[in-house]
Amino acid sequence: MSARYKAFISYKHGKSSDFARCLEQTLKAYAKPTLKPPLRIFRDERHLKPGISLPKLIVEALDNSEFLILLASPEASRSEWVKDEISKWCSVDGRVEKLIIVLTEGEISVDSRSKTICWDRTDALPDMLRPYLNEVPLFLDARELVASSQLTIEHQEFKRQVNAIAAAFRGIDPNDMLGEEVREHARNIRLRNLAIGSLALMLLISVATAWIAIKQREQARAQAIVATTRQLAAESGLALERGLFDQALRLAAAAFRTKTTPESEGALLNAVAATSSLKKIIRGLQAQVKTVVLHPNGRWIAVLYESGAVDVWDVLSGLLVAQPLSEGEPYWSIEFTADGKTLVIGAQSGEQGLIVWDTRTLATRKLPPNASKSQFVNFALSVDGSVAMLGGDSMVAFQDLNTGAFLSESTSVHLRRDLGNFVNALATSPDGKYAVTGAADGGIVLWNMGTRRPLGQVMRSNEHSITTLAFLPDGKRFISLNDHGEAVIWDITTRKPLARHSQQLESVRWLDLTRDGLVLISMDQLNRIRLLNSLTGRPLDGIPQVMVRSDSALAITNDRKTLVTASREAGLLVWDLVAPEFLRRDVARLPKDRSSYCLSETGKLVWATPSGQVEILDLVSSHRRHLSDLGVDGLSHIALDSGGTRLVAVDSRGRLYVRRFVNGVIWGANA
Repeated sequence: MSARYKAFISYKHGKSSDFARCLEQTLKAYAKPTLKPPLRIFRDERHLKPGISLPKLIVEALDNSEFLILLASPEASRSEWVKDEISKWCSVDGRVEKLIIVLTEGEISVDSRSKTICWDRTDALPDMLRPYLNEVPLFLDARELVASSQLTIEHQEFKRQVNAIAAAFRGIDPNDMLGEEVREHARNIRLRNLAIGSLALMLLISVATAWIAIKQREQARAQAIVATTRQLAAESGLALERGLFDQALRLAAAAFRTKTTPESEGALLNAVAATSSLKKIIRGLQAQVKTVVLHPNGRWIAVLYESGAVDVWDVLSGLLVAQPLSEGEPYWSIEFTADGKTLVIGAQSGEQGLIVWDTRTLATRKLPPNASKSQFVNFALSVDGSVAMLGGDSMVAFQDLNTGAFLSESTSVHLRRDLGNFVNALATSPDGKYAVTGAADGGIVLWNMGTRRPLGQVMRSNEHSITTLAFLPDGKRFISLNDHGEAVIWDITTRKPLARHSQQLESVRWLDLTRDGLVLISMDQLNRIRLLNSLTGRPLDGIPQVMVRSDSALAITNDRKTLVTASREAGLLVWDLVAPEFLRRDVARLPKDRSSYCLSETGKLVWATPSGQVEILDLVSSHRRHLSDLGVDGLSHIALDSGGTRLVAVDSRGRLYVRRFVNGVIWGANA
């Protein structure tokens, strides 16, 4: 079995300790191949630890060592520890030949003739070695080396002695060992250079890989930013389609802040253009909306849900005013009286009568149904708000809203022999003298409100179902609208059509008339609302185009300045049909150079007009500020700080300008 240690160094601690440590380290490294572990050399000072049995450790190390290196000195020859180590070593046959003596102090005298040790003149070796050393063993004189303070392998004498010991370890001639050391050194140099080159190559590869990874990460981050921008822009477009305009604006602004791309710019401009007329959003609608009506003063909005519930909202505060009806029996229509004192709610079932809600006391009254329990769904109110004209299946009736009494028997003027004929539309004239009713077969009947009797025979321009009727302000004409998009203007004196025009149903999804009959409300297939002149069918000038949800119910104030749309998801949206028009035009002429406008964190869009003026549009409040001339020639970039009070601009020459503005006036100097 091979020895655990190549050599055991026996010495007297003290003067020889530094030399023993240096000899150990040098022997381990001398002529050592790079990829092989160093020689194991036992030196007891390296193993001294608390609680360890040194005698036992030394005996085990001696038994497991191939060579014994004795650092001979007078102190070592007198040391009992050294004597015991030598005795233990020499007591085993054949181990004396592997004793290497290194003289560090004192004398070892040799008889030149007999080649034996002169023990009487030797003080560096203990006498107990006499029986074992019949001839002079290998010993090296290192007395001059022990005194050296900087003992390294570069020291020629020290290297020679180390080479001799290493040669003894390997059983070869010292000259051969010296050549082996040279070869190992050269080999180690080559391996070192190869390792350095490999490490350098690995470092270069690592740097290149890291650079590529960084570039890929930057590219991935850039792609992620672009993808996020596109996603936000796409979500903004979807929000626009769903009528969630505030959400669309926030998403478009987030896309624009994330990265300025054609998609984010387009989404922002689309959102700004779509909301340029929007002045208020009211959330909290409880169910799908059937219809909405506006109070004559334009401040209250009554909402009728599919469930039959009715809410009344305040436009200015956005708060719920009252709930005249909770969910229950389904109701079909609602209408405020002209004086705004009463809200009338029509029932869908024949067993349910009208419901009257007093807007002053917030009290609700239920009127009795007709005796025959005929189904009356639609109604129109007299000018003074005292009488409701009811329309049902082929029949028309009149009911007093104060007493609930029916003022006449139900009249089946629209009755047809072959089928029922539902009365879809009713309207009363501004002077309160006349009324008209329109049915599913296209028939129209003119009524005298005083006698509550029909005037003449049924009028009909075609067989298409009448959907809406409205008197014009002069009270001498009325307009009928049928389900084929045809509007007909009638003269009540001659009872004949005066004019007609049609809307293309392929592009129109929904049509209705305002209460005064002057405006035709149109919704196209893209859910865009347009206001048309009901007499000509042409769009009204100066009225912006509004985009709403397809399931929205809507109403317009009498002055045609405010449009209200309502749906469960989008809420109540209040649109200004006059004032915001300038915003829509300004958005349309934003500069195409995207470096000449910016979006602040507070939702303000800033741009420079072609005339050199700076303008700020608050995307939340739709408020626009015209500022004075920035005083920058060849503007290339503009930015607004988070507080919205400081402008930073860069001109075409790269010069930086900082301007602060107060009350719409810009002032400041170059930064």
